[in-house]
Amino acid sequence: MLVNVLVEGMADEPVARKLLKHVGLEAGKIYGRKGKAHVLKLLSSYNKAAQFAPWFVVVDLDMDAPCPSQAVAQWLPEPADGMRFRIAVRSVEAWLLADRESIASFLAVSLSKIPHRIDLDPHPKQTLVNIARTSRSRSLRDDLVPRQESGAQVGPLMLLV
Repeated sequence: MLVNVLVEGMADEPVARKLLKHVGLEAGKIYGRKGKAHVLKLLSSYNKAAQFAPWFVVVDLDMDAPCPSQAVAQWLPEPADGMRFRIAVRSVEAWLLADRESIASFLAVSLSKIPHRIDLDPHPKQTLVNIARTSRSRSLRDDLVPRQESGAQVGPLMLLV
């Protein structure tokens, strides 16, 4: 079954695809990719669409609520039958960092550089960028780490997230 997907950014896409595949579903068209504010602004419209076709939405909790259930009650109090709305605590980057072995391999860094309790980190995206600074892969560093003169907090690829 194809499921429409709504995400904040590019980094969320492979996570959403993997989660759907894990439960035997396939991602259809991917929507969003314009940040959390965009997703939340249009969430009620996508929820209406979920009356007719299945939807999977992933957003970051960040620091917007003390827990996911409070965020769900605020952002989507009455999900349609075809809507599956999931909140990444604190962010998709935290989910990625929680798989320590895989992210260490992907980032080409020592496992010891990956924190054990990423769920306690208030800024997992920045933690991911800081770990990427030590990557043995120049292309990853170029994509994820901001250039010194840019004034950005994250690299060019992370700006799309």
